[in-house]
Amino acid sequence: MKNMLDFSVGEIRGSLSLDETLFMIRMVKLLPPSKINHLETESINLYGEDIPVYSVRTLFGLPYRSPRITDNLIITQIEEKKIALWVDSTYFFEEKDAPQKTEDTLPVTKFENYGLDLSENGVFIITDLELLIESRNNEPQTSISELFYRNMNGSLNLFKDASTEEDLLDPQRTRTILEERARELAHPRKEKDESIFIEVLKFQLAYKEYAIEMKYIREVIITREITPVPGTPDYIVGICAVRGEIISLIDLNNLLLIPKKGLTDLNQVIVISNGAITFGLLIDDIVGIENIQYETVLNKSSEPISTYHDYMLGTYERDVIVLDAGSLLSNPKMIIDESVP
Repeated sequence: MKNMLDFSVGEIRGSLSLDETLFMIRMVKLLPPSKINHLETESINLYGEDIPVYSVRTLFGLPYRSPRITDNLIITQIEEKKIALWVDSTYFFEEKDAPQKTEDTLPVTKFENYGLDLSENGVFIITDLELLIESRNNEPQTSISELFYRNMNGSLNLFKDASTEEDLLDPQRTRTILEERARELAHPRKEKDESIFIEVLKFQLAYKEYAIEMKYIREVIITREITPVPGTPDYIVGICAVRGEIISLIDLNNLLLIPKKGLTDLNQVIVISNGAITFGLLIDDIVGIENIQYETVLNKSSEPISTYHDYMLGTYERDVIVLDAGSLLSNPKMIIDESVP
């Protein structure tokens, strides 16, 4: 089983090994197309280095569209060369088995020439990213999306467009935001200094961004059936089963006294663990994976709520709150004692 990062383009869902993912960022303004490796492609300035951007929509044979502020860039690499994969949305990552080739599923051989496998539930798993990119040159090949739709007989999972009406109706606002993000991303990092970098997963909760160290994260899953447990603190919404293990689910809205946005079917659970204790954190959306300079994390938050200070390392980048997973996991109140009647 592998830890996989799930993404979507249009109605098609894909998956990439988390081991091949360096980090994720939100969409920025793209630089004009240039010829890279015989392909015309846009690019971004990543910390002073221009790297190519490949639209997964285009790779899969879907119509091109302009960037939106809700799109994501997955930073990965081919032979030590960084590239960015432009996707509509990133959803969650979890452990997955290799696709099973059965009589009831599409022949995987249809997609081997594209560097893809197709799982039983219709998710494309990227097995050879370089081959997928090079497949753009192999014309006239039937597109991946055409093969997919033709053989799935309309039985694919539909995904709601993550863009808001405001995003679609206000192109000037979109350009301004993408340009601002691009300027911030272009700032070169210090080379060969003694700074300590930590890898964090950024997520959204009630319209605010938070981060938590990746070393504590076991996986991220979609909210499953939650069983309430009477007599527990209000920040423990219940328990659920994850791979045969019963874990507590923590509502960070209640724990950190955040106004609630309301639970939806799209809520996700970050499963954190220190090897001895495991529980889940309910969140709204995954924003991305990023390496941040530890010394830039401020020790104190500008938030007036004292609860933040009990479970935070600090803040960075416009008050993104970095939660202290170690502190959360060391608190016995986060675990339901099932031995108590």
